[in-house]
Amino acid sequence: MSDHLVTAYRSLPAGFACGDGCYLWDDAGKQYLDALCGISVTSLGHSYPPLTAALQEQAASLLHTSNLYTLSVAAMARRAPVRGGRHGAGHF
Repeated sequence: MSDHLVTAYRSLPAGFACGDGCYLWDDAGKQYLDALCGISVTSLGHSYPPLTAALQEQAASLLHTSNLYTLSVAAMARRAPVRGGRHGAGHF
């Protein structure tokens, strides 16, 4: 680890080269079930074509800005129908 990073947890001894759906592969070609998510994120799987296309389209115009600004994309997302969540409610 870098001297400039806080070591809040120890890294596991696995490193991954690619993923597809719920599976990951290391450099030696060994397959793993990806049963974890990143810190503070939800797993959406790996290499899912509709998600990949949507991310590429969005990244071509705007990838990220602070939530201190009003964004037309955020306004559109708030108006979009949301599925899931407790009692059918979603969160944005």
